[in-house]
Amino acid sequence: ILMVSEPEEMAAENELLKADIRTYDVAKAKLMKMIAAESDARKKTILGHIDGTEKEARDLADQVVQMALDNHKFPARGLLGDKANPAQAKWMAAVDEMVALNEKLTAAAVANAEDTYGNTRNIVLGISIVALLVASAIGYAVTRSITVPISQAVEIARRVANRDLSVTVTSHSNDETGQLLKALKAMTESLVTVVSSVRNGSDSLASAATEIASGNADLSGRTERQASSIQQTASSMDQLSSTVKTSASNSTHARQLSNDAAAKAQQG
Repeated sequence: ILMVSEPEEMAAENELLKADIRTYDVAKAKLMKMIAAESDARKKTILGHIDGTEKEARDLADQVVQMALDNHKFPARGLLGDKANPAQAKWMAAVDEMVALNEKLTAAAVANAEDTYGNTRNIVLGISIVALLVASAIGYAVTRSITVPISQAVEIARRVANRDLSVTVTSHSNDETGQLLKALKAMTESLVTVVSSVRNGSDSLASAATEIASGNADLSGRTERQASSIQQTASSMDQLSSTVKTSASNSTHARQLSNDAAAKAQQG
């Protein structure tokens, strides 16, 4: 305003100055609202300093503008240089102090955010590593829970195929592999029962065969003894028949002698 002389130009400059003041007031109202919501005593102290220096600086600035509009430019320049500019310098210093504090707090917030990001990244990385290890351990356990029972089932089947029924099958799980082992256990026990039954039957059959062989031997012995007795009886019968024949011959001869003796007696 002090640099122009035409009333229209001075009025235009005054309107621009009022627009700047309105913009400042809106920005300050937002700042006051933000500071009121915070609990930072430093900002409240600086805001009070801004309010104090602002009032004096704006009062002096209004006086300078009014004196310029009234065309009292020389006194206005004197007031501007002696009082208004120093007061405005104090006001701007308070504002700069608020700006410096905000920049400091912003830098600290950025550093804190970076630290938080770094910590969060490390935590996430650690969690990822732990999750990977846990997943690997779970995968290994699941794999072993499948492969170990399957290997055990294969070994049991191989031993049973080699006629080894002394294998012991144990299973404590109810999953598919556990059910497979339990089925193999039931099959092995059934085979043991069948083999035991067959073995017992074979033993009974062998015992019966032994008894039959013994009975046959006894029968053969009795038959031989009976045959010997029959042979002896036949021999005795032959001897008896010979004796009878001899006796008959002797009797016939004796009878003949008797007849001859009788005949001679009659003649004689």
